Amino acid sequence: MSRYSGPVKSLYDNFNLDKKRRKDISITIFSFAAFYIFFPITTGVPITKFADKLGAGDFFYSLLIALPIFGNALQIAASIILEKTKKRKSLFIACGIVARLSWVAIGLVPLLVLANNGSNAVYYILFFMIISSIANSMLGVGFFSWIGDLIPPQMIGRYFGLRESIGTIVSVTATLLVSIYLNNNTSYESFAIVFAIAGVAGIIDILGFVFITDIPMNVAPRPPLKAFFKKAFASAGFRRYIIFWSLWAFTLNLSVAFYNLYALTALELSFIKVAVFGQIAFNSVAFFAAPMWGNALDKSGTHHVLIRAGVVSSIIPMIMLFSTKGSIVAFLLFSIFNGMTLIGINTTAQKMLISTLPQDNRTMYIAIYSVITSIATVLGYLTGGVFLELLGDVNFHFAFIDLDRYKILFSLSGLLRLAVLIIYLPAMTKMLDEK
Repeated sequence: MSRYSGPVKSLYDNFNLDKKRRKDISITIFSFAAFYIFFPITTGVPITKFADKLGAGDFFYSLLIALPIFGNALQIAASIILEKTKKRKSLFIACGIVARLSWVAIGLVPLLVLANNGSNAVYYILFFMIISSIANSMLGVGFFSWIGDLIPPQMIGRYFGLRESIGTIVSVTATLLVSIYLNNNTSYESFAIVFAIAGVAGIIDILGFVFITDIPMNVAPRPPLKAFFKKAFASAGFRRYIIFWSLWAFTLNLSVAFYNLYALTALELSFIKVAVFGQIAFNSVAFFAAPMWGNALDKSGTHHVLIRAGVVSSIIPMIMLFSTKGSIVAFLLFSIFNGMTLIGINTTAQKMLISTLPQDNRTMYIAIYSVITSIATVLGYLTGGVFLELLGDVNFHFAFIDLDRYKILFSLSGLLRLAVLIIYLPAMTKMLDEK
């Protein structure tokens, strides 16, 4: 803990936070460590290997990755419930526990179902993913509105940078241990154990919020839903904000889910190599990059960070053009640069979500943002899966590069992101950079 007490204490001292506020913020930072046991298991290499063991094709795999996002479409309903009940803390904790327990059930499905009726196992898995996704709809609007009330706006960038940095240490350790275990144990019992651990860690993360001050929600009278949508989108700044992040979410997620699958299948890398040179390399670099981007956000603004991190993030998929079967070099370089830049973009999105939206009816603005960008994310996943299925086993030689369907998808995704930056980033108003 002493490794982190310096930067944490320094952060608090810079803003003269009282003891109670320091305690609350510390809990949100260190409970995130438990989340970073849950997150890499349910979204990283383990779920990729699990899908491969179930015999999932590209589209079914993209569906497995996309399903946890579907529930975000309910965030408008979640916002309405929060504003009417004002029970943000209790709803956040209850829904969070349900969402995380569902992953314990997902791990148990193959043990309980496959032996008797294997064809139905995937449907049970999809069912529990939907339950988890629906419960998650309350977490997004609840967390970001809560954090917005808890943390001074001037320290939000450094807060998220420090939080991500600490979380990545745990993520690296968890990913390494789980990868070593699954590399030697690939039975359904092994996956059940791993997903059970993920579910329990996720619940521990949620339970940390039991001890955080339940700040009363500042809920201003909201016009009818139709009138509120009209009011929100009447703002040119809000429209540009939504357009930019939706296009970014779509173009990023065209390919992001398929890098690990490509490494496991086409590149024929072992499970442990994909984990170490992919997820662990990504998180190791992100550990050092996160505070740097957080400081840059607070000092130089979002436009500064997005230009630098976004351009590099858009170009690095081209590294995968030079990947060859059995070699880890291109995959490792991609993971390093991806960890360096993607953490900056994610931190920027989190800060903007809190600091640039209106104070009144904030949960509804967050819900609108989450619904639209989540739809874009899901469409990105599914479009990527369909694109790969349509291309089939296409392979051809261009210049000195051997191209396959995955390399085409990775390149397309990067070029589209670059186009989004060039066309739409300047259109985001100064108002959305710093308040």
